[in-house]
Parts: sequence; C-alpha cells; structure tokens
Amino acid sequence: MKTKTENFKTKPNNKNRFDLPVSVAGVPRLYLETGDEDTWLTYNQAKSKEREVAFTYTVATGHSSSGTNLTYVCTSSWCELDMVGGTASVMRYSTDPTTAAVYTLPTPTNRGIGLNGTAIYVDTSETPVVLNITSTTADGTYYPGDVISINVEFDEVVTVDGVPFINLELGLTDKKAMYFSGSETTKLEFRYTVGAGDVSYDLDYVDAHGLERGLTSGNTDGSIRHTSTTPTADANLLLPYAGRPGSLSYNSKIKIDGSTPYISAVSTPQPSGEYTVGDKIYFELEFSSPVVVYGEPYLILDTGTVSRHANYKNWTGSNATHLFEYEVLLGDTSMDFDYLSVESEFRSALTSFELNGGGVKKLSSNPSLDADTHLNPGKGFLEGTMSITAAKGVGRFPDLKIQQRGPDYKLRFSAVPASTGEILRANASIYVDVSSEYEVMASDREGEGE
Repeated sequence: MKTKTENFKTKPNNKNRFDLPVSVAGVPRLYLETGDEDTWLTYNQAKSKEREVAFTYTVATGHSSSGTNLTYVCTSSWCELDMVGGTASVMRYSTDPTTAAVYTLPTPTNRGIGLNGTAIYVDTSETPVVLNITSTTADGTYYPGDVISINVEFDEVVTVDGVPFINLELGLTDKKAMYFSGSETTKLEFRYTVGAGDVSYDLDYVDAHGLERGLTSGNTDGSIRHTSTTPTADANLLLPYAGRPGSLSYNSKIKIDGSTPYISAVSTPQPSGEYTVGDKIYFELEFSSPVVVYGEPYLILDTGTVSRHANYKNWTGSNATHLFEYEVLLGDTSMDFDYLSVESEFRSALTSFELNGGGVKKLSSNPSLDADTHLNPGKGFLEGTMSITAAKGVGRFPDLKIQQRGPDYKLRFSAVPASTGEILRANASIYVDVSSEYEVMASDREGEGE
C-alpha cells in the first residue's frame, strides 16, 4: 500500500489498548518514522472511541518508511504519546477526570502499525510511468464507424480525474482517442471511432507527448495521478517514441481507411443484342471498396419517352459489386442502352442514381460514411493513356480525351508509391463544353467554277 492516508488507533499499554474509557483534553501527538524527517500526527477526535485514541497521517512528498512497515518512533529513552508540554492529556473517563492514563507505547513489532497482518509502507519516490501502449483490437484494416481500443499501461496504479485523451496521427487531421475506463488500475483504456477521411498505414500517436490530461466536467484541468486516498502526485505521461518498442505501432498492426467509396464501373453481365418486352437486363455497379446498401435505391435508365428504373436486387458475391434489375416494358426504346443523362441539363447524370430513402455506406462494423454515387454523363468514354510509370516528378497524361460533352465529369487518379505499397487517391472535376471547327481557305477559291 503506497502513498496512502491512513487513520489508525493508538492503544498505549501492555495490551495495546486502554483498558478503561478515557477522555482526551487538548491535542496529543504521535511521532511517526517517515524517513529523513519524522512526522508528528495529531489527535483525530472524530475517529476516536471511548477506549481508543485515533490519529490521522497524510503522506507528504519525501516521506518514506524505508522499505519496512510504517511504525511510530520508539527509542530506549522515549516511547510514548506526546502531551505537548502538558497542554494535552488523556484521563480516565469520569464527570471530573483526575486520573491520568499511562502514555507509554508498546514496543513496535515488525508489522508496524498494521493490524491483522496488514502491511502498510510509504514510498513517495516512485512516480508512475508509462510502460507500454497496446490494443485489444485485432490487427487489420478498419473503416468509418469501427471502434479502436487503445490501452496505456503504467508501472503503478493511477487515478484519473476528467477525460484524458491520446492524439493520433491520422493524415491531414489528427484525431483523439478518448479515455474510457481504468481509473485506480495500472491500465487505462482509450477508444477512438474511425471517421471520414482518416488514414493510417500503421496506427500510432503523434509523438511521445501524445497523451494529455484533458478536462474535468467542470472544465478544469484533469489529472492522472499516483493512486492514494488523496491523489496529489502526477504520473509521468511521456509515451514510448512512436514506432519504437512499447509504442502502439510496434505492438499492433492497425490500418485505418476513411476514404469515401465511389462508383468505379457500371456494366452488365449480359451479351450485346436486342431485348424485348418481358426481358430482364441486369446492371452491376462496382464500388471502389466494399459497401452496404440500405433500402431500395434505383438507377434511372434512358428508355425513351418514359424513363424506367433498374431496382436494387442484391450484391453479387463481392461487397463491392451490387446488382440492379430492369424489365423491358412496352414502349421502351434505346439504340445504345445506358443510364439517363438529362439533355436539358447539358447531359448531366447527377440525379440518375436515386437513393429512394435508402443509402449506400462504406462497409464497417457500424457503417456511417456515405458512398459517393456520382455518375459521369453517359457514353462519356475516357480515351488515351491511362497508366504511366514514374520514378519521381509529375505524372502527365497528355493524350486523354472525352468526346462526349457534359458538365460534371469526375476523373479519379490513383498512385502506388513503391516506398509504402499503399494506394494514394485524388480526383478532379472537369466540364466538357461544345466546340466548333473552322476550315481556313485561300480567298481565290471563292470564284472557282464561275
């Protein structure tokens, strides 16, 4: 038991207690062995009983029982309660006390002040330090809505006041793992919920100073302190250096992918040909990463005078690819079947995927990030060189072209640096406008044939 305030009872006679009721006047004292300087304890009336005189000891900085059980001062020449020069007394109880008690203390045993085998010792030289940062979350990749548990292990029991947090390195914006539980133990648990845009190839905190005390509910500074009945000694919050032994990334291999999934391809598994009334045509929407579909979204199709729907059916065996079904109805017509591009909006297809009260979210244990269901204008094929290899510098695609006008094309770029092997992504929106061609001719041709 370390750095703890103890209330204990002194019973100074051969039976280690007063054998008759007593009354106390003034403030008697007891002298404790507490290291370089011994400590006076003062009388605690509230804790005393008719045959027991109680004293309270509050451990202070620098106190030590030198590795042995805490005990009182007792020498060959002096071993008794101190009556403070006669200003205090312990008398046999009566209406008019006149008989003084014997103040001599029993010779301490190796148990010190402890009762019934209790060991009580004091050591204020120890400051709790962080030993290890671990996670009970399994190694793997996690997505928005997933919860990551992070444990900070101290070498001594600590008490938390307020809500401390750990600053995590997660790309453009650092995030916080907030304190969850563990006060009055050696291990504190923090929890972090993956959010949109978060990214890490091997999750860790920002640096060795990433653990902060936070605030209390009253908006005052929080604390992490060595546990005692009245905690006052702050723990050392320095963390193992990121990436080194004892750090989170050293002990766990957790990846964070908060990227937004998007429609990467729209296709059909059916052969080319002519389809008629009653035939069913299936569309496969492939997303850039696994998604979960809620409700009954649909794809609006270009089927002539009346636009039809391809309704959501199911996933195709891969959580990234989902199936939509359309049945040909009387009057439907298309010479080159595709989803709808609205001509009055300059061939925009932004409204051609309808959630219909449902949703498409990135797959996780608690899906929370909406997928990007943007569709480029129909028949707007990207042509030219789409893949290059470069050792450094700027990658250029000089021959890319789109031969179909439209206001909201979204081009997506990806790269895989050899140093990490992880995909980097970016996107750009472009507007493909109308154009005109003119032929330049010599003026003398104007009169040809006349």
